[in-house]
Amino acid sequence: METLSDKQLLKRFAEGGAGNGAERAFTELGRRYTRLVYATCLRELQDRALAEDASQTVFLLLSRKAASLQKQESPAGWLFTTSRFVSQNLRRQETRRKAYEEKAMTESPVQDTPENHLWNLIEPHLNDALESLKPSDREAILLRFFEEKTLAETGALLNLSENTARMKINRAIEKLRTHLAKAGVAVSGTLLASLLTQKSAEASVLVPASLSGGIAQIAKGGEATSGSPLSSSVLQLAQKTTRALLRAKLGSIGLSLLLGSLVLSSAGVGIYRAFTPKISSETRRATFAALAGVWRGNLEYADDGDGVHHTYRTTIELSASPNSNTLTYRATYTGSTRADTWTGTLDLKSGDFVTVGNQDGVNKRLTYKTEGLKAFATQKSGTFMLTTHDNLAAWDTKQTVSLNGNKLTWGEDVRRDGSAFRFRNLFTLTRAN
Repeated sequence: METLSDKQLLKRFAEGGAGNGAERAFTELGRRYTRLVYATCLRELQDRALAEDASQTVFLLLSRKAASLQKQESPAGWLFTTSRFVSQNLRRQETRRKAYEEKAMTESPVQDTPENHLWNLIEPHLNDALESLKPSDREAILLRFFEEKTLAETGALLNLSENTARMKINRAIEKLRTHLAKAGVAVSGTLLASLLTQKSAEASVLVPASLSGGIAQIAKGGEATSGSPLSSSVLQLAQKTTRALLRAKLGSIGLSLLLGSLVLSSAGVGIYRAFTPKISSETRRATFAALAGVWRGNLEYADDGDGVHHTYRTTIELSASPNSNTLTYRATYTGSTRADTWTGTLDLKSGDFVTVGNQDGVNKRLTYKTEGLKAFATQKSGTFMLTTHDNLAAWDTKQTVSLNGNKLTWGEDVRRDGSAFRFRNLFTLTRAN
């Protein structure tokens, strides 16, 4: 196939016809944007198998809406926004997690280099930071770093000169840096640009080869054929995503993003601003402020091997960032060199508590569902719950956090394979400052 622009490929696929090269046009679009879509989904879901399903769903939706998008120079902005929406819709389906347990256990933890540690702090906020940019700035960042376009190529796609594209990207990097700083993550613009380049290159290695097969089948119109490699879960997710948009009662412009009722302008519209946050920034601030301090006491721990309980003297330091967007945890144990450390934040849109750091001797990211936070924040005492599925440990975990004056207890129960929860550990602490 001759080298065609994204706009030309979308037009050729939308017009259809084997002689017109529609199938090859869509396959080429998939080749160009697989990494962007998959990396965006993976940041949201933190599960490679789920990210593959979400990515196939995004390309399935693209195939259905190609006609309404063909006037755009590049579909990068649409693909990013749609990838976020599909992934967040999929993440709500809790029952899907179990199916990927075995695969998650085989994945090796990331080496905790200084660069990886900083990236682990940035990554939970990156999609929100990108979403906060003006559509034209976001498009420039996506093309330059996530699609590895040269400055000249980025400028051409945005109808800008190379020098103007460079200045736009530099300004957008500074806006991303400012957004991350407000979230409690300090990074220079130069280092942020370097990390985006490095991690984008690494993401291309992680894209599963099977994803290209699914895209090729979509290009053939395979969603409606027997024996299609598209799983039923992908087809169902596409249907649920469409229904979710309808339930959200987006405006006509928002609906056009996925339903194609209007032609999406190159300026684009962020879907997520239509959703009401589940928790307020005041709830987050009050929660972190109530927990902040130095706590000393005992850790009662049930050995995973024989179930025998052990007791350790421990000190936990909980500190909130100056803007109370993040909470940093550090636990040390008398007579041991081990230290557990993580940084956490409450996602205002989902209400989830997201932690990144060294936990149980492994560097990982966990996303907890929360219960009881609003009452806890209002009273600055009481109890709230955190629940998640830990893919690396291959178990469900339920944490109960209770604060009564200067007394703090933080307990964890776990279970595997749907069995009953069992005691794992309990911190019984007294405020020391």
